[in-house]
Amino acid sequence: MIIKVVTGVILSAAIIAAIVLAPSPVLAGIIAVIFGMAALEFAALAKGRRIDSAMALIGSVSVIVVSALLGDSEWLFPVVQTVFVAGMLGLIVVLLTPHPIENAGHRAAMVVTAIVYVGVAGAICVRMIKVPDEVAMVGRWAVLTAGVITWLNDTMAYFGGKLFGRSKMYPAISPNKTWAGSISGMIGSIGGVFAIRAIFGIDYPWLPLLGLGIVGGVLGQLGDLAESMFKRSAGVKDSGNLLPGHGGMLDRIDAFLFVAPITWLWLFVWFPVGL
Repeated sequence: MIIKVVTGVILSAAIIAAIVLAPSPVLAGIIAVIFGMAALEFAALAKGRRIDSAMALIGSVSVIVVSALLGDSEWLFPVVQTVFVAGMLGLIVVLLTPHPIENAGHRAAMVVTAIVYVGVAGAICVRMIKVPDEVAMVGRWAVLTAGVITWLNDTMAYFGGKLFGRSKMYPAISPNKTWAGSISGMIGSIGGVFAIRAIFGIDYPWLPLLGLGIVGGVLGQLGDLAESMFKRSAGVKDSGNLLPGHGGMLDRIDAFLFVAPITWLWLFVWFPVGL
């Protein structure tokens, strides 16, 4: 427990410091590293060849790099093309190394899914920080908002479940999750978005922000359950052992993979913050 708390505090502090202080190219590089490692772990769940994980890593990082290099008006279609090309190359690699054939389809699916599931979320994070220089802090606030939705949801759900949890929420996928934990997590997400808005001094209406806290909180929990489904299918407890007490990198950003895209849509497309 102590190791888990210490690791979580150090990791959270480092990420928050990077989001707030790091130059945009450095922050984009950090995002590429974090999401690339998560893609590597995800593909490894298929228990295939090392080349599968390598293709997932290369494909996901390529999507993020393309998103980082392009301008605001021209990034989406090239990113889609990169996802397509990287996915096809991943399929070809598995096609050329199919044995044992019984696992080939599973391996191929995991490589392609890693590129879409992890790489696209990373590309969207990069887009959120690539806003005009004069309002750069708005993009960093958006990324941190997505982070707070997931981190406080996870933290509050853990302690709420420990203290009040009785009824299991979805034991077939995640035996330890309870409805009390889920409700506590939602409270954390909603409170977190308003706290970050106040800290950054962002002039954003409270009603859309409340909606983002609710929708993001729900999606964060679904993202956590989705990764649990993949891990249970693979017969493992954690995606890796990189972070003491927390498992792998994918275990730390599983909810964020669902929350980051909706945060970008919410704050920059559907209910845009003033830029």
